[in-house]
Amino acid sequence: MIVYGSEYESAQRYAEYMGYRLAEAVHSYKERFKSYERILYIGSLYNNTVTGLDWFFRRNQGFRDFYLITVGIFPPTPEERESRFALLQGQIPEEHYDPGKIFFLPGKLNPGKLKLEHKMIYRGMKNQLLSLDTRRQSQEYFLAHYGQIVDGYDESQADFFVEFFKKLKEQ
Repeated sequence: MIVYGSEYESAQRYAEYMGYRLAEAVHSYKERFKSYERILYIGSLYNNTVTGLDWFFRRNQGFRDFYLITVGIFPPTPEERESRFALLQGQIPEEHYDPGKIFFLPGKLNPGKLKLEHKMIYRGMKNQLLSLDTRRQSQEYFLAHYGQIVDGYDESQADFFVEFFKKLKEQ
């Protein structure tokens, strides 16, 4: 089963696309579920928090396998992956946390459509990055595209996960 948490539709679009390709049910994180063996959670990443993930875990148990795909402005570089895993570890119960089951996809950001809270976070990120003496590649990318629509949504990248989960279903 595929569950999504989405604020501005990229995670939902990926979930619906992958659900169609995998012939799997797709649900919002706000729903309550009966027992499922495997959950694929696709959630938007805002301020290092996956949309709806805490709500989902508070209301649902009884599944064996948990996979997470976060959708952000841009996926972390290989150097940033470890720090991203550390941030996500606190959001996933210990029995379901496995870095080998956490993946990243690029999403879309339209600054003009952000809610006030997210606009403030967005602006704060820019100011924080400008104060750094050195920046990582993804941080430079963020600053170079600040204020612009960034559309990294890419179904061809989601196809990798479709094939991965098809193989899991066959096991």
